[in-house]
Amino acid sequence: MRSQDNNGAVALKHGSERFDRIVLVLGGYGFVGRYTVKALQLQGVHVLIGTRGLDGHTAKPMERTICLHQALTADNWNQTLEGVDVVINTVGILRKRRGESFDAVHHLAVGALARACKAHDVPLIHVSALGIDGKVKNANTVSKFLGEKAIIDSRCAGAIVRTSVVDAPDGYGSGWLHRVANWPVWLLPAGATSLLSPIDARDAGEALARLALRESDKPLERVEISCGENFTLHTYLAKLRHSEQLRLSKPLFTIRVPQTIARLSAYIFDLLHITPYSIGHHELLEYDNIPAYNQLPTILGRMPTPIGARPKPNTDCIELVKNSEDSDDSVFETSLADG
Repeated sequence: MRSQDNNGAVALKHGSERFDRIVLVLGGYGFVGRYTVKALQLQGVHVLIGTRGLDGHTAKPMERTICLHQALTADNWNQTLEGVDVVINTVGILRKRRGESFDAVHHLAVGALARACKAHDVPLIHVSALGIDGKVKNANTVSKFLGEKAIIDSRCAGAIVRTSVVDAPDGYGSGWLHRVANWPVWLLPAGATSLLSPIDARDAGEALARLALRESDKPLERVEISCGENFTLHTYLAKLRHSEQLRLSKPLFTIRVPQTIARLSAYIFDLLHITPYSIGHHELLEYDNIPAYNQLPTILGRMPTPIGARPKPNTDCIELVKNSEDSDDSVFETSLADG
C-alpha cells in the first residue's frame, strides 16, 4: 500500500485506494492534531481521535476517550490501543490546569504510552519541540525533555518529531502572533533576538501523516522539521504582517521591553491564564529554536511552504469540538507555542 518516490519520501496514495492502517491521533481536536487528521483523511485513512472528552459530549464512533494525566501506566493504555496500528501524539499543555501537571501529561503519560506501544508493537509518532534539551529549565520544557527520554528508553518504534513555531492563523498561540503582527505598535522582549524556524501547519500535518504511514519496522528516530528559513521574532512578525497586505506595511515603532519586565509579565500571564505568552516562551526566545538538520523536504518530497503564504483555517477536515484543549494549540505552545 505504500511506495517511495525518487526523493525517498513516502508516496501517499490517492483515489479509491485506501491505506489499511488505523491511526489514532491523540489531541486530534487540537491545533496540530486537526491538520494531522485532515492530512490522514485526505488519504482515505481510518482515523481515530483520542480526546479527553467534554462535559455533555457523547463519544462518537471515531473517538476514544483518554485523559493523559490519568493514564500513567502501560496498562491504562491497553484498551485505547486495541485495534490501532499507529499512534500520533500531539497532546501537550501550555499551563497546568484542572489537576494536570506538566510532568504527568508530558512525561509520565508519554512514557506509559510508549511502553504500551512497545508491548503492542504499535509505532508511536510523538510531537515534541526544538530547544528543549538546551539551557531552558522551566517545568514545561523539562517535562517534555523527560518525555522524550522515556520514549527512547521504551525502545518502541516510531519517531520523535521536533518543531519550532507551527504557523497558521487558526491556532491559539500562532493566531495570537498573527494578530500581534497587525498591531500598530509592537512590544517585544529585549532578549528575543534568537532565531526561530517556523513551519506551516499544513506541512506539519502532512509530515506527521507521512511518518505514520511509512513502513512500520523502522526503529525510533528523532526528526526535526521546519520551513527551512530562520528568522528573529521581529522578522517573523514582519513576514506575517506582509502577508496580510495592510495599508501600514510596518508598525509605527517597536518597543523593546526590558527582560526583567518581560519575564515578570510572563509569570503574571501564566498566573492569570491570559495570552499564550508564558515563562516557557520567554526563556525559549532567548536561545535559537532551529533544527540542526531540517528533514521536512525529504519527508514531503518537495520544498516546504513559505511562511506568510496565508494558509486557510483548517475547518473542513472534521467536526470540531469548540473550546477543546486536547493538545498544544501550536508549537508556539509546544516549543514556543500549544499541543
